[in-house]
Amino acid sequence: MRFHVQRTDPFTASQPVDDRRNLPTGTAKRNDGNDRFFLQQSNGTRVDQHRRQCIEHANDEQKKITIGKLLDTNNYVLGLLQKEVENNCRGGNKFNSYDRWYQDCKNTEAICLDRIKLEVMRNFSAIRHMLNKNKFPSTDNRQYIALNLKELLMNNFGNNLQVLSDLMYVYNVQVIWHNTITQLHAAWARTKEMQWSTNKLSHIKVHYDLYFDFLKVFIVRLSWKYLLQIKDYTGSIRENYAVQWYFLVVDFKKLLNMHGDPHIEYLLVAIDNLAKAQESIVNIIYCLEDILRTITPPLECVATDPMNLDGAEFKVPYKSMDQSLTKYFMDMSRPRPIERNGLANTKLFLSHLRVIFSEVDFGLIRLFLDYINEINQ
Repeated sequence: MRFHVQRTDPFTASQPVDDRRNLPTGTAKRNDGNDRFFLQQSNGTRVDQHRRQCIEHANDEQKKITIGKLLDTNNYVLGLLQKEVENNCRGGNKFNSYDRWYQDCKNTEAICLDRIKLEVMRNFSAIRHMLNKNKFPSTDNRQYIALNLKELLMNNFGNNLQVLSDLMYVYNVQVIWHNTITQLHAAWARTKEMQWSTNKLSHIKVHYDLYFDFLKVFIVRLSWKYLLQIKDYTGSIRENYAVQWYFLVVDFKKLLNMHGDPHIEYLLVAIDNLAKAQESIVNIIYCLEDILRTITPPLECVATDPMNLDGAEFKVPYKSMDQSLTKYFMDMSRPRPIERNGLANTKLFLSHLRVIFSEVDFGLIRLFLDYINEINQ
């Protein structure tokens, strides 16, 4: 059978169509460029429509999966809150408005996040009023900021690849960072997974553990280098430099709320004993190597190669912020290598961490970690 294509505007014409060939019915007499354009447009339109339908179907399916996870997570959290109320709160107390909406949220298909947020804000307001009435200083505004997801995830540290890169290369810690950024970013990304009822937040604990170990690599490597810098000093000069380093490690511990961390506690004891001439530099370095071997495998990096006193500190500029901090510590330090490349370089590192973790409450994060450990026992 032959088909005839009429010369009509393909964008406005309404014609009967032969389903077998997707062409207007008739007998073909010509097939110039306009006809081919029309055929291509017709077929292309159908492909685009089919593609859109597939995407919309996939999106609908993904939405169902996502909403299901949100509902499951919401009910899991509600159940935990109910358990806390039953076990730890006096019934009918002023701040316990939970029972008013728990059953509604538990039994409905709607996600009650707005209602939960409203009740939390009401509690904050009532607590602030009570504290002000009793002339007690309130810090609830800052704590509310710290409860934001961004701050709970350390200002989305794992998603800021330039900041991670700056830390890795600015301070001359001489670590071979094979696949570290990939591991850090993947751990951060997994915190977004709404699978709380099945893994009991264990993926969030893995995220924190990885990041705290990542930051410990820096203080351990910087300590190793500093020990090499003071090994030629003796007597009161060595003691003085050891004491200064001790307090920098204390600053690191306080900044990240690493109280009780066995590696940091060991480092503090070792530096204190070094200042008292009760410990040797060689033995401390040996123990630092052992710490690095323990904490670096998940980071996929090599951090146990010997340190070189190459004077490369303050050579690599920041890319994630301006150079004002660098200039300040350069100007404030004496050019003696141990003071500029040791003390000033580490003070710059600690100041950089304060910028990175602005508004992050590590005390709150530690409480969160304690809670995760508790529910996983």
